[in-house]
Amino acid sequence: MTRKRKIALGVLAVVVIFCLWYTRPRSFEELVLSGKIDNMAASAVVTDFSSGLADMKSWDIDSHEGRDTVIEDMEAILNSCKYRVSLRSFFTFLDSFRGSYSIPGDKGDPFIVWGAVLEDGNTVSAQYRGSTVSITTDNRIIRIIAKATDKEIGDKLAA
Repeated sequence: MTRKRKIALGVLAVVVIFCLWYTRPRSFEELVLSGKIDNMAASAVVTDFSSGLADMKSWDIDSHEGRDTVIEDMEAILNSCKYRVSLRSFFTFLDSFRGSYSIPGDKGDPFIVWGAVLEDGNTVSAQYRGSTVSITTDNRIIRIIAKATDKEIGDKLAA
């Protein structure tokens, strides 16, 4: 093998190893949480087109006014499955957030917007559409796009 070919194969091996390491399954806490959640709020929207008309239902929840169990319950749901970060996270300027979309005549996946302030003052926000999640934190440069290994995570958060 020539020297150029060996260098090219070495670079390719490093790229493949990085991609496998970067997309390994991780819990939500490993992915973004740098501390305990101080307070949080979430909104869920479910759209249903099965009747021929758009039927939209929405729910809100927050941890204000002594509702501390909301934080514990939300952390348990968020950490109940693993997330695989997509390589699309490096190219978010080319790709808007696309999850699974509803099709007319079908019941769509819930769309959930979740935000939290951590005890150290950092913020985390996430948008779920089905099992696809877009996560933004103020201590990272890029937005993270990931797929949850639990396809029902959106339904669990909406419930």
